[in-house]
Amino acid sequence: MEGSPDILGIGVFDITDVINNTLGRLIGLLIYLGVEKTFNESLKAKKLINLLGLFGMISIFSFLLLLKITRLWIFRI
Repeated sequence: MEGSPDILGIGVFDITDVINNTLGRLIGLLIYLGVEKTFNESLKAKKLINLLGLFGMISIFSFLLLLKITRLWIFRI
């Protein structure tokens, strides 16, 4: 991309990266606050969020492993 700085020599970033990260954090915070309000207890809300995060991470890694096994891997590393 022209005009995007290559600060560390490993890639470029764009303003959309900043916007997407900010929106992602805001959405995550709103979800956490909603779960915390539903349970009326911070510890239960944290446990549920951690379980959801673990499930999401396992799902993503399983999907990437499936792509690698079926040779549909899009990242030629």
